[in-house]
Amino acid sequence: MMVELGVLEIEDFPSFNESCRKVLRLGREVGFSSLEASKLASLFSEAVRPAESWPIKLFFSLADKASHIFIEMGVQFSCDVIISPALKSYFSVSCPKESAEDKCFKLCRELPLGTRIPGPERLRCIREMLLLPSREELLRCLEKKNKELEQSEARVQEALSMVSSSIRYASRIQRSILPAKSFLENISSECFVLWEPRDVVGGDIYWARKWGDGALLILADCTGHGVPGAFMTLISSGALDISLNKVEAGDCGGLIQNMHSHIQQVLNQYRWSVDDGECSDDGLELGVCYLSGKRDELIYAGAGFPLFISDEAGVRQVKGDRKGIGYRGVSEDTVWTNKKIAVRDDMLFYMGSDGIFDQIGGVKGRGFGKKRFRALLESARSSPLSGHGKIIYNKLVEYQGAEKRRDDVSAFGFKV
Repeated sequence: MMVELGVLEIEDFPSFNESCRKVLRLGREVGFSSLEASKLASLFSEAVRPAESWPIKLFFSLADKASHIFIEMGVQFSCDVIISPALKSYFSVSCPKESAEDKCFKLCRELPLGTRIPGPERLRCIREMLLLPSREELLRCLEKKNKELEQSEARVQEALSMVSSSIRYASRIQRSILPAKSFLENISSECFVLWEPRDVVGGDIYWARKWGDGALLILADCTGHGVPGAFMTLISSGALDISLNKVEAGDCGGLIQNMHSHIQQVLNQYRWSVDDGECSDDGLELGVCYLSGKRDELIYAGAGFPLFISDEAGVRQVKGDRKGIGYRGVSEDTVWTNKKIAVRDDMLFYMGSDGIFDQIGGVKGRGFGKKRFRALLESARSSPLSGHGKIIYNKLVEYQGAEKRRDDVSAFGFKV
């Protein structure tokens, strides 16, 4: 009859010391006297002490052979070891298995006469004693885990620092393509720009360029936000620069169409098939305003972007075409409409991104919306245009409340 007691593993010096204490206690539990139990533990430590033989696995069991009870220790070493004469004289030593990877010994010692196999409850206690970690082991394990956690936290902090540094640097690159404030002031007698990326860098972008004898003002909202959105703004900026040299000044719809074709080509989105499901489908929405050299006419074309006009009659919305640019589902020969607007002295022009209109907030948790945006523009008309960006942003933050910011926020306003 064979009764298994448990397994011990020795990987380092602390686990070696703990194993010696457990073997001493095991000897007493199974029936050895204190002296014999101490000798058992001493010889055990002699067998497994050499550090070069760690890790070691120990398999403990009791065997009933013709009414004689034996304690058996199976010792599996990770390398060759020499069994000392003292061990051989105390234990019956056998080598049941040898391989190129390990060497196993079975050490067997008869317990005092009259010893019996412990009952179920006592066996359970012995097994728990072998298997369950001691207070010292728990503390050592806790210290090890704390050290590993500190090391992991340090690695995470280092990675976060590198990522944050990279994003801050990317922000400087993105800001470098924005028009200078002085250039905007030369184009418009009064203006403001609200540009608040949600994540340091973002997918909203605005441009101001000379175009022919007039000036071009654009607000765009690219797919996504953060780093992906920022990549799209750089791609879109390149598409704009190329398209300006190909399209006649003032043809805002043609400019949008040319940018659309270029972005589709760059992102390989000019075709669609069932095999392209894993490919990108990115693009942008934008509003394009061209001010003639005489400043008496504004030409507007929108790709999913509205233009808001505030005058003495109130605030009205001029809708653009309901098609973004660059996306796979938009045909390469799609046309965007030019809309001519006669400019008067009382007119203020605005464009805003979806980060404003779609922001959730308020008592009912609904989007800010275009209706609320128009009412805000109307109420702000009596204040200087240069401060309207701050008015819009503060109102949006107030409306947002405890809700999470959903997207990049940008708005553009100017007076001719």
